Amino acid sequence: MNLLSRKSQLGFAHDGIQLLKHKREVLMAEFMKMVKPLMEKHKKLHQDLVQAYHCLNTARAVDGLGELQSARLLREHSVTVGIESRKSWGIEMPVVESIEGLGTQYREPHAHGVTLRIFETRDRFESILEDILVLAPLEASLKRLGREIQKTTRRINALEIMLVPRLREEIGFIRSALEEREREDNYRLRRIKSKKESGTR
Repeated sequence: MNLLSRKSQLGFAHDGIQLLKHKREVLMAEFMKMVKPLMEKHKKLHQDLVQAYHCLNTARAVDGLGELQSARLLREHSVTVGIESRKSWGIEMPVVESIEGLGTQYREPHAHGVTLRIFETRDRFESILEDILVLAPLEASLKRLGREIQKTTRRINALEIMLVPRLREEIGFIRSALEEREREDNYRLRRIKSKKESGTR
């Protein structure tokens, strides 16, 4: 019974390893699919930030800090972000469903005394903020995928390195014990048979 139990556990362990490896492959494919677009978005964000800060510094130098602070007061509405989550292999992945309060439809018309440089600066930074709001959930999803891949790898290693060898060792020990018992039983049977044969003579 112990031998059958260990064999059954070994079979389950092998099945579990295959399932976990398949899960890891799927997660890795998803991870790699997300990495490249994320890197491209980061690169674009960096370029946009450089241009936006150049625009800001120009506006500050030409128009003055007071004009920039006055223009800041023109924006009174808030920004709201709608985030949903989708599941992939049991992992909660945040997804931006909506962003309200950013974009041309929310921008105030040019006010008197505010230069085009200041409005261009504002537009650039609003566009960057929108990109960041889209980028943040992607980064969070990537981190969660990475953690799940590490967790799955640890489980595979625990099965392959610890459980499977232990079960094989136990199976080998039980088989040896059964074979030894079988040899002892055969020896006893031969002795009994030999005694019976010598007694009938």
